[in-house]
Amino acid sequence: MNRQHFAVAILFLLMSLEFCNATWCFVCHSDNDDGCGDKFRISTSDTDKRSQCPGSCIKRRGKRKRGSVSRTEIYRSCIAYGSEGCYTEMWNGIEQYTCLCNTDFCNGSPDYLQQSYLLIAGVPLAFFAAKYLYL
Repeated sequence: MNRQHFAVAILFLLMSLEFCNATWCFVCHSDNDDGCGDKFRISTSDTDKRSQCPGSCIKRRGKRKRGSVSRTEIYRSCIAYGSEGCYTEMWNGIEQYTCLCNTDFCNGSPDYLQQSYLLIAGVPLAFFAAKYLYL
């Protein structure tokens, strides 16, 4: 096997390791934790705010009206495996913007697709490195 094929094989091996393990997700609700809101302030070291999930991480964001007061609610947790992406749904009595993701602690990120874009950008870089650095 030449070096280019070896580099590609290593890249795919590293990518597949992510799918072999359970995903770590943040688990919190902005009703009882200010750090869970839009200004996310929870660390991966906060053991009571994280969970190892066999499926996907989820983040739901919606506005609940109580009388004349409108309040944003954010819920982060894990669910059975789902496709990465975002959609609008009714949940818990309010319209929510819901996002699913499948990488560790991805539901703490404001942009779920950011990690996917990094992976997509990394593949051509790996081919470039294999082609020009290991000749």
